[in-house]
Amino acid sequence: MANKKNWLGMLVMVLVFGMTVLGCEDTPEKTGPKFQETVTVLEIPGNRNGETFTMSLIKNGNTFVTQGGTITGNSATAQFVVQSNLPDSTVLVNDEYQCYLSLKIGTDAAKVSTSQLGFRIANDGTYLGSQSKTYANLF
Repeated sequence: MANKKNWLGMLVMVLVFGMTVLGCEDTPEKTGPKFQETVTVLEIPGNRNGETFTMSLIKNGNTFVTQGGTITGNSATAQFVVQSNLPDSTVLVNDEYQCYLSLKIGTDAAKVSTSQLGFRIANDGTYLGSQSKTYANLF
């Protein structure tokens, strides 16, 4: 019986030493947003001031992020934060996200930009910036 206790004690010491040396796997750190960017659509027709809008980034039928607000001073501004779990890998092209901009004013049908907007990524996986487009040039 005493012999079994010695073996059990040695086993416990080996396990403690092994866990100390090997440790536990580090859990990967959560990465921040792939980009955070403010987009402003300028020169919206003046009769639309005060109306609500919904602005989205879309591609291949996927809506990645949506932001709403009220048109003031003939412009609509939305701050987009897109996380790292984008469902469509074709959005990332040469360190830049390429998406179409959708803008819906009031109850109108949403208008979608005719060309893609590019959102750059910094080396740390995030990007904070801003860009503005005129309403007439987007649609």
